[in-house]
Amino acid sequence: MRAPSVAAVASAALLLAPAAAPADAPKVGTTPVPVTDLADGTGLTAPSAHRGTVVASRAVPGGWELVAKTPDGPLKALPGVPRRSVPFDADAGPDTRGRTVVVFSRCRTEGEMAGALPTVDRSDARGCSLHVAPADGSAPPRRLALRGARGLSLTTPSIWRGQIAAAAGPTPARRTARVLLWRDVDRAPRRLHGGTPAGATRCVAACSTAPSASVDALDLGPRTVAFLWRLTNATVGIGPAVEARWSPLDGGRGNQSTAALGYISGACGFRQPLGVSALRSRPGLRTVLAQSACAELATTFATFGPRGADRRLLRPDGYLAYGAAFDGDDVVWLRGFPPPENAGRAVPGGVPCGRPEIACRLVVTRGAGGAAAR
Repeated sequence: MRAPSVAAVASAALLLAPAAAPADAPKVGTTPVPVTDLADGTGLTAPSAHRGTVVASRAVPGGWELVAKTPDGPLKALPGVPRRSVPFDADAGPDTRGRTVVVFSRCRTEGEMAGALPTVDRSDARGCSLHVAPADGSAPPRRLALRGARGLSLTTPSIWRGQIAAAAGPTPARRTARVLLWRDVDRAPRRLHGGTPAGATRCVAACSTAPSASVDALDLGPRTVAFLWRLTNATVGIGPAVEARWSPLDGGRGNQSTAALGYISGACGFRQPLGVSALRSRPGLRTVLAQSACAELATTFATFGPRGADRRLLRPDGYLAYGAAFDGDDVVWLRGFPPPENAGRAVPGGVPCGRPEIACRLVVTRGAGGAAAR
C-alpha cells in the first residue's frame, strides 16, 4: 500500500549536513520510514532496481545465484545464469528499447569478500567479460560484444538506454582501474574522469604489496556515472578505503567529486558506503552509508549533489539498511534488525542478511528518493 505521508516524512527528515562534518557523526535523528514488503530478504545482497524490477545476489550452498523480481512476480533465480563464488556485480537498467535488462560480469578468477560489512573486492578478478539478459528471465544471457574490449578484464557493468559503463580492472603493469563508457557497442570506449589522484597508488610508507585502486560497484545514469572506488593505500585509518564517487558523462573535469570517504579506524569505528546510484536529473549520487563511531551501527540513505554542502541524509528508525537501490523516486532496500554484537564490529559469517536473527526483508519506500534527488 502506498502511504500518502511518505514524501512528507522523507522531506521533513532530509537534513543538510555541514560540509566539514564527517559522514559518520552528523546530528541526524532517526525517522520512521514506511515500507511496502516485497519479498523475503534472507541471504540477499547488492540489490539493483529499474522501473519496479529488482535484481540481487542470493546466497545458496556453495556460492551465489542471481535472482530477480518483476513488479508482479515472485523473487526467483534467473534461468541460464551460472552460480558464482562471490556475489554478482549485477545492474538493472533500460536497453535501447527501454526494456529492463540486467548486465553482469563472469570471471575466470573472482575477487574476494572484504570490508567491515562484506562486499566484493574485485581488484584481483581476472578474465572477466560482460553479459546481458532480460530481467524477466524470458531469454538466456548472452555475452556483450563491445568494440575495444579485447584484452580487458571488465567488471561492475551498468546500462542506460543501451550505453554501457564498466571498470577495466587493474593489471600488474597498471595498478589503477579505469572507468570506461561505451556510447554504442560498435564504438570504442571513452575513459571517464574521476578516481585516484596522481600518486595515490605509490607507497608512502612500507608496503607489503604494491597499492592498487579498483571499482567495487558502479551505476550509469543519463548524466553521471557513480561508483565505489577502493584504494588499498588508505590515507585515512587503516586497511582499504572505499570512496563513493561520481563523474559527469560530458567529460568535464571541474565537477568530478568524492561524495563520501569510507575508512576503518585504527582504534574503533568505521564508515562504509554500500552501493551507489547515479542521480538522473543532475550530477551526483545516492548511497547507503553504514557507520559506527565506536558505538551502535547506523545506516543512512545519503544524497550528494554537485555542491560540497549539498548533502541530504535520512536515517531509518528501528532498522538498518543492508543495501539499497534507488529506483526513480523510490528506495528499494534490505531492511533488517541490528546484529546482536552491535558495537561497531564487523558482521561475521558472510553477508548480514544471511543471519536469521537479522531477519532481512526486501522492501520499498515509495517517494523517499524523490525529494533527495532534486
